[in-house]
Amino acid sequence: MSTSSLSVDELNEDPFFIDDEDTRTNIELSNASLIDHTTQLASVLKKLPSGYLIHQEHGIVYSNPAAISLFEVDDNLLYGRHIMDFVDVSRHLKNAIQAFNGIFHDSGVTDFDLPEVILTGANGKQRIVALTVYRLDWGGIPLAQITLHDLTELKESEKILVEARRVAEQASLAKSDFLAAMSHEIRTPLAGVLGMADLVLDTDLSPQQLDWMTSIKSSGGHLLNILNEVLDQSKLEAGKLEVSPVDFHLASFVRDKTQWFSPKCDEKGLTLNVNLDQALPENIHADSLRIGQVLSNLLSNAVKFTETGSITVHAHQEEKQGNCFMLRIGVTDSGIDLDKATQKKLFSAFTQADSSTSRTYGGTGLGLSISKQLAELMGGQMGVVSAPRQGSTFWFTVRCQTANKEVTIDEKRHSPDRWVASRSLHVLVADDNLINQKLLSAIFSNLNHEVTIANNGKVAVDYVETGDFDLVLMDVRMPIMDGLQATALIRSMDSEKSDIPIFGLTADISGKNVNKYLNSGLNDICYKPLDMPVLLAAIDHHLGEKIHTSIPNAPATMAVLDDTRKKDDASDTASFAKILARVSNMADQRADLEEVIKPDHSNLESTDIDILTSLGDQFLESVAMGCQNMRSPLSELHENPLNEHARSVISDMCHSFSGQGDTFGYQLITIISADADKLLRERNPLKPEDVKNLKNYVEAMSLIVAKELSGYGGKAGRILLQGLKDTL
Repeated sequence: MSTSSLSVDELNEDPFFIDDEDTRTNIELSNASLIDHTTQLASVLKKLPSGYLIHQEHGIVYSNPAAISLFEVDDNLLYGRHIMDFVDVSRHLKNAIQAFNGIFHDSGVTDFDLPEVILTGANGKQRIVALTVYRLDWGGIPLAQITLHDLTELKESEKILVEARRVAEQASLAKSDFLAAMSHEIRTPLAGVLGMADLVLDTDLSPQQLDWMTSIKSSGGHLLNILNEVLDQSKLEAGKLEVSPVDFHLASFVRDKTQWFSPKCDEKGLTLNVNLDQALPENIHADSLRIGQVLSNLLSNAVKFTETGSITVHAHQEEKQGNCFMLRIGVTDSGIDLDKATQKKLFSAFTQADSSTSRTYGGTGLGLSISKQLAELMGGQMGVVSAPRQGSTFWFTVRCQTANKEVTIDEKRHSPDRWVASRSLHVLVADDNLINQKLLSAIFSNLNHEVTIANNGKVAVDYVETGDFDLVLMDVRMPIMDGLQATALIRSMDSEKSDIPIFGLTADISGKNVNKYLNSGLNDICYKPLDMPVLLAAIDHHLGEKIHTSIPNAPATMAVLDDTRKKDDASDTASFAKILARVSNMADQRADLEEVIKPDHSNLESTDIDILTSLGDQFLESVAMGCQNMRSPLSELHENPLNEHARSVISDMCHSFSGQGDTFGYQLITIISADADKLLRERNPLKPEDVKNLKNYVEAMSLIVAKELSGYGGKAGRILLQGLKDTL
């Protein structure tokens, strides 16, 4: 046999590795030790996880099991086939074939790589492999030894990871966009709340009214602080929420936070108590914002889930060591109790006591989870103690220090400083939100400035072209034409009007967007809710003169928290008819509709009040007529609870009333009609007792209209709602 070439038939007998004396003789292997080595090598190659081939110029002469598995073909069918029959090298076909041929014909070619090729098996299934070819001279015969590393699963994993990263990046971008939009949506109504509170505080108020309005302003400010933290993307995602301790007076701090919830407790007839351990230091050093956030959450939950009885806030110190101690604050209520299983999962995100909690009481289930993290951030813990028919106590601890200096306690509430203007300005307000229009109009009118309103950017541009204004307050997000587009058009005007000071109004506090806004031609950015001292200072700065000056207001005595409130006696609930009679006989329930719906104490046009009053009268008339029109469908449901037409008529009317009650100051109608609509949507089929409850809802709304029980109806409203609840 010639030693210059090997036939496929000869090589099919596995001349390298099969322990066959005749085959080894055919290829003239004379070294007995080499035979032993090759036998050992054969054993290794058979166990090798990567594919391994021996390739003669015209075809494959050996393959290990891993290679056979890759090709998915019987080894007898693989021998004699050329590797290029299985490999897609279309992207570098010429170079690959030249390099492969060079292994057999050019002694200078020793190896080459194809790092990522498609290998197609005998059954057509494709795999991604890394292919490496090495030259091997065996008895003067040039051979190619080929290794194949299967990359299919790795590439699939990479593909999944790339897709996951793309989805994550899209989700992150969507989240950022959502938070920016949510910021705008929340801050816009919050701006109205705080702005209107400022306007009311700028009027002559009784001490009690001043205390109420200051609480509204303080609560709104607290909400704004929380919103700022929630929307601070970098801190949240990087885990950089930091504790910022300050010196503060503990007793007044707890009193103020508790007093926020006294109106709601009054409404539900709950007693609200505060018990502070006398051993506690008067002034402490801790993060008052975070402590207030946790305490407010616990109080909010206690009020939400307690229908009768009392709520008590208590605080004492633990683990005192020198100047440091652990402050423990608890909130005990007489509301629903919690079993052990519920207590274990209660502090997990999005978890509530049961699946009906969010539908019944509202909320997302995030509050306790966030509160627990805040307590731990402040070096403490959080937990709950609950027993059957004894309510619950939620507690948290915070590591504190005694304050190093005395904290001055101001026992008086102050209205904000009054502002005056040295001269009148003509201000163009571009904002699509009606409340913001009224708020800004009232604020600047009170400063003796002339105000013109534009509902969108296009109208604002038209006004600037034809009018004469000292400055523009430009909302960034508006329909038809937004503030940035309008600003660009104003800046492009071929006149001195292109230099008019324009102040952007936005609820979006994203740093990226703020830079974009400032680069668009706005002179300054004013965040919502508006900080009037900041806005007026910015106006003075860009106009180049001191126009606005503050004048301090005199303080008024703060109302003291009354802990002697008792629950109204509404035990006489033998029948709902008695409840209706009791409420009907209660005196002094009729309210002045104009005062109920009047949105603020600013100098609004009298026609605005007349229109709102007329709409309020029409609303009450529509409710009265709707209650009358629902009596017939109620009778039909009484006869046949499956009557879908009657059910639909009542549901449509209740849904309509629930959406309008708050607008005209009749929250009782909103609550009752919403409950009726909910019953109709969730109970299918209706039971006889459901129809009876619907009748009670309608009778209650009729009485509210007759007595004009505004707001939540005070004592009468509480009795009415309790009576409806007791009939369920």
